[in-house]
Amino acid sequence: VKTQSHDYPIVITKDARKLSMSEQIVPFISGQQVLIVTNDTVAPLYLQPLQSALEKSFTVKVCILPDGEQYKNQTSINQIYDALMIEHFNRDVTLIALGGGVVGDMTGFAAASFMRGVNFIQIPTTLLSQVDSSVGGKTGINHPQGKNMIGAFWQPQMVLADMSTLQTLPPRELSAGLAEVIKYALIMDADFLTWLEDNMAAMIALDLEILGQAVQRCCEYKADIVAQDERESGVRALLNFGHTFGHVIETHEGYGNWLHGEA
Repeated sequence: VKTQSHDYPIVITKDARKLSMSEQIVPFISGQQVLIVTNDTVAPLYLQPLQSALEKSFTVKVCILPDGEQYKNQTSINQIYDALMIEHFNRDVTLIALGGGVVGDMTGFAAASFMRGVNFIQIPTTLLSQVDSSVGGKTGINHPQGKNMIGAFWQPQMVLADMSTLQTLPPRELSAGLAEVIKYALIMDADFLTWLEDNMAAMIALDLEILGQAVQRCCEYKADIVAQDERESGVRALLNFGHTFGHVIETHEGYGNWLHGEA
């Protein structure tokens, strides 16, 4: 992904054990301080191997947030700030977002605002976050009056998308992510839409090879648009197709009652 601030890679893999192979992300960690931000659903599944691997080389602390869109708010972001302040972490810290879009958006916003900007890495564990929210640097929290109204543009150092994390994703969450994949096809590429029609059954059946191909294509589309318009002053607004109504539905119905992809 090429941006005005810096370029960064998206690594797509199929092996969850790579989450414990810290060499994937170690080159992108600055300093010796690491805060892993995750939630109480993802932590039991993927936190321990990642934390153990990084503790061999870094001072590692963890912030575990409650899971759900309704917790994407000022209270949760303060939990991240509290964890950083209690440990006396400084601007050499690297924040690692381990989870879906809610975790990624809040971790990114905390990274953008703590000491006016520190490094962060995205490890998205949902299809929706792998194809959308982990790429492009949009970070933020919700307000009772509107979704994602408070935030910042802040690009990660790298994105590690591991397809095998989708094996623990509830079917409803997988479908919500597929809605975002279909959005890219409708906006960008009729041939991709045909490919999705041909491969949808395999994706729902968690064919990791096919899912990886879909994630790669979506990320390529998004990277191309972000390179042209990092701060959404023009062509990047195309990526909001469906979202304008979707955000209203999420806000009106109460955060978390409708998933983002459903709305």
